[in-house]
Amino acid sequence: MFFKLYTNNNNVKVPESDRIIEIKLLNTVNYEIVEENIINEFSDIKEYLNMLKSSTKVDEKNISTYSHDYPDREKLVVGHFKLSEDGGYTTHYIYKEGDNFYFEQPYYGVFKLNLNDLYKYDMIIKFLN
Repeated sequence: MFFKLYTNNNNVKVPESDRIIEIKLLNTVNYEIVEENIINEFSDIKEYLNMLKSSTKVDEKNISTYSHDYPDREKLVVGHFKLSEDGGYTTHYIYKEGDNFYFEQPYYGVFKLNLNDLYKYDMIIKFLN
């Protein structure tokens, strides 16, 4: 599967907004889904992607429970971009460590989210706090 990716200077790689049908955000506690939120309006998809794009890459060694597969967290938001090409998904994670919130792309990197942008998604902040 090939799809167009947006890459910023911090190396965030997310699909272009016109390639995403919806974004599914799954709030999980101990690997169990407790709530599901769907973003499917084009303007909301673009806004969510902009929030991720404004993040800053960090050294994974500074994250206490970093894993290349699935972050080892009690509370975790699992995000899925549903792609228009074949209906497939790409996955990312959002979690909190200390006072910071992070966006993780499996096998690619961890990025510190900008709190000013994240506050638009109070459902994530409330769940992870």
